[in-house]
Amino acid sequence: MTGCGGTSKPPPTALRPIVVERPAPDENVAPTFHVSGTASVYEATLVVQTTRDGKTVERKTVTASDGAPNRGTFEVTMHATSGRLVVRVFSPSAVDGSPQHEVRVAVVVTP
Repeated sequence: MTGCGGTSKPPPTALRPIVVERPAPDENVAPTFHVSGTASVYEATLVVQTTRDGKTVERKTVTASDGAPNRGTFEVTMHATSGRLVVRVFSPSAVDGSPQHEVRVAVVVTP
């Protein structure tokens, strides 16, 4: 609704620092698949890591198209054998490299 000649705008939606758009949670993916999304993180640096049973399958450092305070896009190709897998995306701390703003997406790799 508007009142007194003003306009009504919906409240802004705050995005998390890292948003994984692909793959979707519990999605079936091929052994070679893409991980993509948007991020607003320090120096546009992200780590994309796949794990199975708590062990790292693959780990890649990725640079988003823009760094904080702006929001950039990222995309990386990952590889894995068949089975359940967790995709972790996070920004490494500039202090000690520990994961910040971590997002986890469970997927199933199918042949």
